[in-house]
Amino acid sequence: METMTKIFSSHSAIQVNSPLLIPRSSSSIEKQQSVSLIDSTGQVVQLPHNLTVPFARFIARNKQKEFKRFCFGHVYRKNLVGGQPRQLMEADFDIVHPKKSLAIDAEIILVTHQVLSHFDLKNHEIILHSVLKKCMIDDSRIMSFLSQLSFNSWDKLKRNIVLNLNIPSKSLEMLESALNLKSCPTKISERLTAFGIIEKDVFADLEELVSYLQSMGLVDNIVFDPLLVLSNSYYHDFYFHFIVNNKKKDLLALGGRYDDLVKSFCHPTEINKQPKAIGVVFSIPKIVNYLGAGNERLPLPFDVLVHPLGRCSLNERLVVTTELWKAGIRTEFTQEQSLNVDLEEFYNQCKAHGIKFVVLVKEKAFKTQQSVIKIRNVEKKSEMEINREELVDTLKSLLQGKEIGARKIINNSAVEPTLEARNINVHIVNTQQKMKFHKKNFIIEKANQKLTSLISSVADASVVTEVVAVDLSRFVISNLINHEFKEEEVKKSMGF
Repeated sequence: METMTKIFSSHSAIQVNSPLLIPRSSSSIEKQQSVSLIDSTGQVVQLPHNLTVPFARFIARNKQKEFKRFCFGHVYRKNLVGGQPRQLMEADFDIVHPKKSLAIDAEIILVTHQVLSHFDLKNHEIILHSVLKKCMIDDSRIMSFLSQLSFNSWDKLKRNIVLNLNIPSKSLEMLESALNLKSCPTKISERLTAFGIIEKDVFADLEELVSYLQSMGLVDNIVFDPLLVLSNSYYHDFYFHFIVNNKKKDLLALGGRYDDLVKSFCHPTEINKQPKAIGVVFSIPKIVNYLGAGNERLPLPFDVLVHPLGRCSLNERLVVTTELWKAGIRTEFTQEQSLNVDLEEFYNQCKAHGIKFVVLVKEKAFKTQQSVIKIRNVEKKSEMEINREELVDTLKSLLQGKEIGARKIINNSAVEPTLEARNINVHIVNTQQKMKFHKKNFIIEKANQKLTSLISSVADASVVTEVVAVDLSRFVISNLINHEFKEEEVKKSMGF
């Protein structure tokens, strides 16, 4: 919403919310789909089925004839099994202006393009009627079928038309050939003329619209389809939509002119004085679902996650989290405590959601400022231990991209480097089954403790030392101790 608000505001739009309740619609279609209520006076009112109808009513009863608005709001659908109505989130951007202007139409297209990055513009209603007239088809009967064209194949749609409508085969063949009229805006006039459509006024409008789109750099992102029909009956004369090319054919946005809708709400004496209105509607749930459907997940709105290490109480996590909040660091904490969590999988989940650092809080970590807290760099898969008093400054530096240094920081003094700092790689050989991360980490830490003397004997920290930890029985270990192998014998036994 923040990104959309910035885009809408850059076009000088102000936020104007649509009324929550309006008198029940006279449209038979909307009566079936909308959620109706009875107020205290017995009047039937309805919750918004979309945000366009309440706003059109607002325009008809308002003296402001020229402005741009956007809003985010809920729309409601009947619950088929009864109970509370279903609630969906919707975003609208609308332009109200005194006269019809193709430049305004182009601006609506630009806004849609800016929000969705790529989109598919389709239609001019007069051309659609001309194409159907050329095919000798009564448009009132076939409109409902053409509205499904974006979501179904032509073969499937053709079968439904044959079964339900008495349309001559020649007309269907011409209609099928009209599918090839889909083109970029710069070539559509040429294709329509070749098909036999001659609408000079419409072609003039198209050329003017294309010139505005070229000025905005949008021509390459647009496809013109004369056969597009929207199921939404409010848009006339000019309309468009954006459909994702996936299996579900998700409709992310649709828009167009709804001048007639505004007129339906105005007083009869004011019909000729009503302004023109055009808008676009974004389906926020579908956009979110589409963005989250790929391998890349939506980033979470925080950078640091406070997570328990061992038996750490929720109070301890809250103390640390609050300290980070006060410092202005975007932080969240895990509420559930899971002792058997697979840390490797947990860190992978953090990385997928865009979390940069995990603060691992041990039991009683908040008792003193000298308590030790561990920070996990999710991207680099590295960890460091610091005093709690250093937590805020350390995280601020890390979030700014500053290098802290590969050391274990305790009591403001450097102690012996860890395995990672000494470039010592610990490998665990386990051929029987995959070892859980927390168990593997436990073994590595134990190896670190036992090999302290070995680590301190390594003079050059840049030397890579490989430590292999193996799980052997006492019998095997005693046999190894009792045998002294010479290097040549070992090589010979291995075939070297």
